[in-house]
Amino acid sequence: PLPLGDIVRGLNFPFRLDLCAPPATTRAAILLQAWVSSHDLRQSCAHISCVDSRSTMAGVLKGAGGRARAGRRHRSVLALSPLVLLVTAAGMVQMVSGQGSGNDVYDTHCKAIIHHAMLGAQKHNAGDPTSAAAEIELALESFEAAVLVVPDQPQAYANAGQALHNSNRLAEAVKMWDLALKYAPDRIRGRIEEKRLFSLYGMHSMARDAAYSDADGNVSEALVHARGQLGVYPTSPVILHDISTLMLMVADRDGTLISGAVELLEQAAQHAVSGWMAAQRLGETRCTANLAVDGQPEASATVSVGSVVQTAGEDKTAESEVVIVSDSGSPAIHAVSYTERRTFVASLRSVEMSGKDGVITAPRRTGPCTVYTDSSFPFLDVGMNLEMLSLWSAGQNEPTWYNPGGRPGSRAEMPLPSRHDQVASIVSFAGLSFYHFVHEVLPRLLLLRPLLAERPDLKVLTCRDTTSNKFPSQFLALIPGLDGKSLSHRFVDYECRGRPGPRARAKTLLYPGWDPVRSSHVPHCLAPHSLVRELRGVLAPQAVAVDAPRRSQVIFVSRAGMRMRQLEDEAGLIDRITAALPEGYSLEVFRGDASAANALNLFSSAAAVIGVHGGALSNIVACAEGTAIFEIGFRTEFARHYTSVSVALGLDYTLVLVEVDPLDRGVSADIVRLPAATLESLPSLVRSKLVGLRTRSDL
Repeated sequence: PLPLGDIVRGLNFPFRLDLCAPPATTRAAILLQAWVSSHDLRQSCAHISCVDSRSTMAGVLKGAGGRARAGRRHRSVLALSPLVLLVTAAGMVQMVSGQGSGNDVYDTHCKAIIHHAMLGAQKHNAGDPTSAAAEIELALESFEAAVLVVPDQPQAYANAGQALHNSNRLAEAVKMWDLALKYAPDRIRGRIEEKRLFSLYGMHSMARDAAYSDADGNVSEALVHARGQLGVYPTSPVILHDISTLMLMVADRDGTLISGAVELLEQAAQHAVSGWMAAQRLGETRCTANLAVDGQPEASATVSVGSVVQTAGEDKTAESEVVIVSDSGSPAIHAVSYTERRTFVASLRSVEMSGKDGVITAPRRTGPCTVYTDSSFPFLDVGMNLEMLSLWSAGQNEPTWYNPGGRPGSRAEMPLPSRHDQVASIVSFAGLSFYHFVHEVLPRLLLLRPLLAERPDLKVLTCRDTTSNKFPSQFLALIPGLDGKSLSHRFVDYECRGRPGPRARAKTLLYPGWDPVRSSHVPHCLAPHSLVRELRGVLAPQAVAVDAPRRSQVIFVSRAGMRMRQLEDEAGLIDRITAALPEGYSLEVFRGDASAANALNLFSSAAAVIGVHGGALSNIVACAEGTAIFEIGFRTEFARHYTSVSVALGLDYTLVLVEVDPLDRGVSADIVRLPAATLESLPSLVRSKLVGLRTRSDL
């Protein structure tokens, strides 16, 4: 009586079937148990991740990434393996009916749906896809037969909905859940609605993955589907952070998206703290949540867990002019300003450090439990650092653990946190990324040096160096204590990779930081200018001694062979710039394979530096005042890191805009292109800048 044949006929599903339904006395469960016994799968089940119907939701919510800040790629958010065994549909039968329908023919057909699906799974896993497909056809025939007998009972629709979901036929699954809801009694409607939302979320997830295509697809289209995900789970910190990341990518075309993206990032952090708070309450904690934004020391005093042991500075504003080369190839002067505020070292009592970014939390049994964020807020992904319960998808069930990359719904297995009576930390957001290490981690170490001189036994937590070229270790070795001696014996490894959760506990934690820099554009992880200048003085004292006009080296920072932002026809541009150089200048291509010391020496000798936006430009921290910087970069204000560094160091900065990526990938684009007019004008602009430098030197 219902037009269901077109919906389900001919479906073929890979099998995600779970043999972990709880014990029960329903005929469906008895049938399942008998079938398990006859096929000797009890032992196999012990080696399968057994997931009940309450925990599967958490598994589909994975961090994207777009962290798609530069370098972070989107990962699949719906991971349904075709090889995981046996049937959640049996659990669904149990949930829906609780007892038989009263129609033996109908009940027999419903059992047959499960029976044939399970046989199909067995044959599929045995490498017999033909026989497996035949069993699935029989399962679907049983479904059609069931609804012909009893069209107004939810059991068959629920069984079919679960089977369709497990086969990634998600649109059809949603239709089945809708029909199951139509006929379901009130006592089970909530559970069926959760299943429907799960399938609906999966539809948007798969569409988003297909559009995003591991950062090679259309980001604007992926953003549409991500907003669909948010419509299903509007308080998910994971989805909120993903959407904001995608918005920041598209912002290279539409800069008005930035303010909305920042607002969503702040919401994501607040919801992540709520999930963390819920996780805390599973233990003896009965405290209320508090988010101390920006890691400001006032927040520490407010919640009575810390104090400020060292503070310096007052608001200082630097105003400057920079040049931006538009698509027409013409340069135009733009005014910029930066205001640095206080720097400090906060002393925090009885705290934990969690996740790869070392997010600091102060769990308490009563009163406020605080999550501290540093100057990278709101770009820091709080939810990918803290243990959370997935409140956003719990529905009528108890929330489960959010465990990205792990078993859905289970708590991640983590080593016991290290314990410290008193320790300092310079771990911060993206601490193993080159820019963030040089321009955020190292300035924090500079702030600690006076305390390290006063307290010879004080150790410092730093990210364990897992990089291929060991650049963090190399740079740390270049920063001595105030007495000129090495600080290498002070550093203690902190694991900056892996899943969320506590990794260190301290009775007293000393954490250096600063109030976020204010700027005329969107400030993204900027260090105070006074610390940037101090860092140059420590890393490259030779650059301070001789000004740029007396130098004759032009450095081109190559991204050839990199995963992102390779410059189209880079070699041709290098040839044209080389041909345009004034007499006495030479060009050297920097490929990022030099040691830290050699790289700093090279950049300290530069009269000009040219390169596409990327971590290697962080080496301009060694450039002498007046050095000409040509950053081949983006319209989005989110990516103006090197504008700030240049103004801090007195460098002559020019931003050369690339074409807007047709797929709106922004800073995550694999290839960037200069407009034709800019390709023609850039060599002349470089030449003119160098001639001007030499003229000023002669004067």
